[in-house]
Amino acid sequence: MAYSISWTSKTETSIEVQVYYDQSPDMDYFYLTLDGNSYDTVENDNDQYYNGYHTFTGLSSGTSYTLGVTFVDMNLDTIGSDSTTTSTYESNSSPYTPSNLSPSDGSTTTDNTPTFYADVSDPDGDSVSLELEVSEYSDFSSIYEYASGSYYSSGSRASVTSSSLYNGTWYWRLQAYDGSDYSSYTSGRKLIIERENSAPNTPTNLSPSDGVTIKENNVDISADVSDPDGDKVKLIVEVDTDSTFPSPDTYSTSYYASGSRVTQNVGTYSDGTYYWRAKAQEDWEYLQSSYTATRSFTISLRPSDWSWSSTYTKGDPFNITATEWNNFTERINEFRDYKGFSFYSFSALAGAGKNANASHFNEAIDAIDDMNPPTLPPSTVVGVSDVVNPSDADDIITDDFDLIRDSLNSIQ
Repeated sequence: MAYSISWTSKTETSIEVQVYYDQSPDMDYFYLTLDGNSYDTVENDNDQYYNGYHTFTGLSSGTSYTLGVTFVDMNLDTIGSDSTTTSTYESNSSPYTPSNLSPSDGSTTTDNTPTFYADVSDPDGDSVSLELEVSEYSDFSSIYEYASGSYYSSGSRASVTSSSLYNGTWYWRLQAYDGSDYSSYTSGRKLIIERENSAPNTPTNLSPSDGVTIKENNVDISADVSDPDGDKVKLIVEVDTDSTFPSPDTYSTSYYASGSRVTQNVGTYSDGTYYWRAKAQEDWEYLQSSYTATRSFTISLRPSDWSWSSTYTKGDPFNITATEWNNFTERINEFRDYKGFSFYSFSALAGAGKNANASHFNEAIDAIDDMNPPTLPPSTVVGVSDVVNPSDADDIITDDFDLIRDSLNSIQ
């Protein structure tokens, strides 16, 4: 359809429409109608084209209207018509300024989350909420807190509550809001907060336990935090390599509700023993508790997997240097320390040789087997010194060294 009418904007008492025509035959006039009644007649000077805007005025607010157009030719015969329906906006009056305010101007309270009261009403009968502004300055040049109350019926006693104010002198004012418009502000009033405040309790139920060995370098510290006044609390943790804490790393959680169990990650640490302590801080005047007793944790990271650096051919005798064998036994002792076993005193291999001496090899098997590895080590071997006929001794070949390596590396 090459002709139309559509509304483009509206107010409480008017609606603007766009009238469009673009076709043959020539259109010489069009009639605008309002709810089927004649509203205006417009002459068209451009024959087969028209695009223009017209406003229906003097309408009632919040009322639905059908706006129509009829196009006619020079003989006043109808060549097309269209209509659109919409409503004007509802009229709204701003609510009245709140009255009968409480608390009284200049009053003092020990409540740091005070509630403010006022009578609210609206000329349209709309429900109304109280909007609160609190400032440290009597001219409200900077607002410390905004707060909105619930909606109350017009003519009701309404309230709005502040989230938290610290001790000192505050200035407050109210305005009413009906969902569309605000009232003017009340005059500013003064309120003095004089709440007694106590430091939070020292954190309890600490974790990890004192002296624990942690086999990873990512440590979480947990504790229960609380405050006798019910203030929100955060946990502060200090970690140092010295139990006197001369230069601790300091970590802090966010603030949590009193009575919460909180956890703070203290990052990554290398192998060693570390000392830690914790305290709590409340969010009102930032008072802090005393420190907990000092605790310690030890980081013991799993040694890296062992691999042979000597080249070899599977199934052949294994040529190994004394240095590599002694490094291998040191790695075994690193695993034993990691798993909590005592140091194993190996016989040092003093020189290079073809195949390891059976006694050295068997020591390694015993030291690994103590740790109950998931992959069992190879069986002990019989050395030349253990038999009369050297040909009865066991060969120690590449496969044996692979097995003993795999057994050590299977320990987690």
